[in-house]
Amino acid sequence: HELTQGQWRRATGTNPSTYVAGAVWFGQPAVTELHPVEQVSWDESLTVLRHLALTLPTEMQWEYAARADTEWPWWTGDAAESLAGAANLADRSCQAWAGPRGWPSADWVDDGWVTHAPVGSYRANPFGLHDMLGNLFEWVLDPCGPGQHGWRPGDGLRDDGDPRLRLLKGGCFSEAAINCTADNVYGAPPEQRANHAGLRAARALLP
Repeated sequence: HELTQGQWRRATGTNPSTYVAGAVWFGQPAVTELHPVEQVSWDESLTVLRHLALTLPTEMQWEYAARADTEWPWWTGDAAESLAGAANLADRSCQAWAGPRGWPSADWVDDGWVTHAPVGSYRANPFGLHDMLGNLFEWVLDPCGPGQHGWRPGDGLRDDGDPRLRLLKGGCFSEAAINCTADNVYGAPPEQRANHAGLRAARALLP
């Protein structure tokens, strides 16, 4: 799962989220601590995870997990409509609230949430991972760059790039399906916080 607000609060004593536990937004059920934490920067995400002997996945690790041995844009299939029941996207729930902030929305799906949903609300991919596509963009370890010189053996971390920009993967609740593919990525300053961006913990396994 994405790291929840409850997990972040227990680790740090704070909950920085915009859509914070206890709040009610757009007529949907109250947010709980099972919702993913957001408004966390790359810098603080990595600091907190390292304190817990965890880390962020690399982009290569993240995309492998998101694809789950499939080759389509979405692990569910090659059509956007296959995401119904598997991801939280901009949908009819958004349309019902006049498309908050002008979010583009699809009329072929209603996932029940305008903002992010509690983790595990939709079916898992073949690797047993929830919300790899949609819900929140997720920070990964890599700097933004072309990876022209190759990737680090073992975890695939790109060996070049601009550390002033870090990568976010996977799309979010306010994005259309085309922006919630396994290969979708954008760069942002590591100090940036946003209510559509969170994190997923990773841990190295001994061989």
